[in-house]
Order: sequence, then structure tokens, then C-alpha cells
Amino acid sequence: SRGIGAEISKVLANFNLKVWINNRSNPEVADELKKYIEENGGEAAVIKFDVTKEYEFINAIKYYQKASIVYPSSIEPKLGLMRVYNAIGDYNSVLSIGDSILKKDYYNFYGNLYAIKALKAEKKYTVALKLTNKMLELYPTNILFLQELALIYKATDNKDLDKIMNASTFGVIKTKRIIIVFRIKIS
Repeated sequence: SRGIGAEISKVLANFNLKVWINNRSNPEVADELKKYIEENGGEAAVIKFDVTKEYEFINAIKYYQKASIVYPSSIEPKLGLMRVYNAIGDYNSVLSIGDSILKKDYYNFYGNLYAIKALKAEKKYTVALKLTNKMLELYPTNILFLQELALIYKATDNKDLDKIMNASTFGVIKTKRIIIVFRIKIS
């Protein structure tokens, strides 16, 4: 709720997204940010938990579950659950929630991103790659999906790296220690 987090929250609110503000040590700052967002036509909610403490994750899970019941048509609490479940390694829950979100909104940005992260953790690289490519068709220069693509290829010992290098819409820079995968938009 401060610094870059506050600025990101303001930008997201400007795109008509409901913002969930977390501040574990200074609730007044979070409340001020919430007030600012609401005064400027956005929607915001304040939550409080310390991501370094497991019991706080449990509280966050309960909070998001309750929010999902109170706002059943809202995707944001479900995305919050996906994020927390990814952080604690409950990948089956991530994928189950992701499936319900993606049935309603096939191209949901964060639903796909969190599902990809869970699939990678479960070593389901083929499905993760399909989701990543789907999202890169929609967001060809998005750094988050490009990063996921590079991590998938790294995890699979670059078995498909030659395919990428031969595709006209991809570029690859490979050194001994890093692989950079990028998409080239051809007009």
C-alpha cells in the first residue's frame, strides 16, 4: 500500500479493476490509499496479512473464500486464492480455481498466469506451454508471459528451443548462463 504498490494499485483502479490492498504494518496508509482510489471512481478493499507467516496465509485463504461467497460473480477473490495457493504450493487448488475462472473468461490475464505457474511447479510443461502461447498470441510483448515461456524452455532442457529459433515471430539470445526469448511483431 506504499511506494510502487500504491502506484500499481492506482493504475489498476484506473482500468476499472477492483484493487485489494495489503498492508501488514500500517493500516492507516492502506485506508488512505483505499479512500483515494474510491474518491477517484475506483473500487478497493483493504486486507492485512504478512506473507512471511504461514498462519497469515491461512487467514488470507479464509478471507478470499469468504469474499468469494459474498461476491460470487467476482473473479478477484478467486484470483487472490490462486495467488495464495501458488505461494504455499497447493497447486491442485490453483488449477481447480483457475479452471472455473477460465471457463467464464478464457483469456483472463492473471487466471492464466497463475495457472501457468502452478502447471510449471507440477512439471506439466506441455499444458503450461499451450496456455503461455495462447496468452502470447493476445499479449505478444508481455514480459510476464515471455518470462514464463523462457522458464518452461529452461525447465525442459530447451527441447523445443530449435522450434522457437526457426519461427519467424520469435527471437532467442542464448549464452552459457541465460536464455532470452522474445517475440517479434511483424507488421
